[in-house]
Amino acid sequence: MIIDFVVTDEESQRGIAIEEYGGKLSLTKGYIGRDGENHFEWCYPQRNRAPQEKAIPWKIQLGDKQEAIEVLNRILSILLDGKVQDKGDITDNIPF
Repeated sequence: MIIDFVVTDEESQRGIAIEEYGGKLSLTKGYIGRDGENHFEWCYPQRNRAPQEKAIPWKIQLGDKQEAIEVLNRILSILLDGKVQDKGDITDNIPF
């Protein structure tokens, strides 16, 4: 069940769904369709470097509510403490 949807790109209406399933929270990549409904983006997970037959929603599992709060607080702390530095264009760091 989608709890909420956060639009991160207004132009393409793409963003992140906060989803609860089986008591576990996750962040799921998605978009708002022309029909106004939330849709997930799907991927084929790999096992032994080979894609699996069944596609699944592209998500990051956070755990139960308390675990999700701890994970997100840790991410927020990293961002607020300045440990993540803006190093410009990521291609500047590629050696080729």
